[in-house]
Amino acid sequence: CLSDRSSDVCSSDLGEFQQITRRMIHATQRFASLCFLAVLSITARAQNIYVASTNRNVVTINPITNVPSASLIGVGTTPAQVAVTPDQSQIYVANSGTNTVSAINASTSGVTAVNVGNNPTGIAITPDGKFAYVTNITDNTVSVINTSTNTVTGSAISVGSAPLGIAITPDGKHAYGANQGGGN
Repeated sequence: CLSDRSSDVCSSDLGEFQQITRRMIHATQRFASLCFLAVLSITARAQNIYVASTNRNVVTINPITNVPSASLIGVGTTPAQVAVTPDQSQIYVANSGTNTVSAINASTSGVTAVNVGNNPTGIAITPDGKFAYVTNITDNTVSVINTSTNTVTGSAISVGSAPLGIAITPDGKHAYGANQGGGN
């Protein structure tokens, strides 16, 4: 499996997996100059590759043709990471420059800004798709977004120093964070 911390591309056929990997690399290389800093997410069935660019956009790339969508999806400043719900209906982008997460409806490309903590960087979706966990590096917290309402649930969770990344276990029972400050 190839993973981007929130979505996996898996195949039991090694040849198919290698083709998917080559397409991803080619598409990322082809559009990296457009995006400068590319942060991508691949849907579970590799139907789309979502690349967040530092120019406040998300580019959707077809992994079969390596062709981007004609329209860009506008998001907040300094998008840091992208995550896709398991049913591929929502795309979430942590925008570290605007302290928001952009919730994108995959069918309509409509965007809802969700206010979270300071400098959101990492994002992961629970396996059931009900919640998005977002690391806020400056606040040393994790915000939890209810994906059915696109609102933050409860108070932010205090964690270690400078949480950068987050991953959810396959059973959805635990979230693990990587803290840049403190080395844990």
